[in-house]
Amino acid sequence: MFKYALKRILTFIPMLIAISLLSFVISINAPGDPVERLSKAAGNEGSAEQQSGASKKIKQELRKKLGLDFQQVISIINLFEKSGYNLEKVREGEPVANFFLAKFPEGISELDNIEQRKRIFIQILLPIVLSENEKIIADRRKLTAIMN
Repeated sequence: MFKYALKRILTFIPMLIAISLLSFVISINAPGDPVERLSKAAGNEGSAEQQSGASKKIKQELRKKLGLDFQQVISIINLFEKSGYNLEKVREGEPVANFFLAKFPEGISELDNIEQRKRIFIQILLPIVLSENEKIIADRRKLTAIMN
């Protein structure tokens, strides 16, 4: 009887660790914004207009509490500055840095300075646009080679 109980306890511990790790990995990789999920879980009552205003306020408060309000934008700004990716240099003829973001960062609309918003927006999209233009030019060359 003691052997049986010991065997069960010894198999229980690794299983508990495995289940904990699996649930952690799933929760980290779950799609969606954690603030969206938390604000929906909080639930609101009242008219649709009141809910909309209240949910925006709740989301902003949650983002501040979780440190998600400017974190992504600030890290992208720091990355651009450290790498020397500057629109003024690009306008002078320097090549565009190859920064491709998987997801557009949240919090750009929260920036107060409109010029800074525009600059970051362009810095994020410019490499993607130029890359797509290169693909189009390559496809056009292939088509002209086939046609001739």
